[in-house]
Amino acid sequence: MSRVDPLDSLKNFTPKPAAEQKPKQSKADIEKLANQHGFTGRQTAPVAPVARSKRRFKTGRNVQINIKGEQDTKDELYRLADDIDEPLGETLKRALAALRRELDAGRSGN
Repeated sequence: MSRVDPLDSLKNFTPKPAAEQKPKQSKADIEKLANQHGFTGRQTAPVAPVARSKRRFKTGRNVQINIKGEQDTKDELYRLADDIDEPLGETLKRALAALRRELDAGRSGN
């Protein structure tokens, strides 16, 4: 039994000559056309990077905590870490201890 050639229908294929192909539009023309028809770009406004100090601490910490949050929260964490000149792990540890004290004070005050 012979096998059917799956590319048999392409044997008579010839590409269009270069003269028949549509010329490529410039990016400026495409941008103008998109603006005329109400399409918006995917570009976002540039966000100013937060100036951060270099962090190289040998702490012995080896567990990564990956959480989602808002950019402002992340920036504040880095600002606090810079202010106290401690690694992010120590900053988070101190922040959690402060929250624990606040919660305990709230319970004892009721």
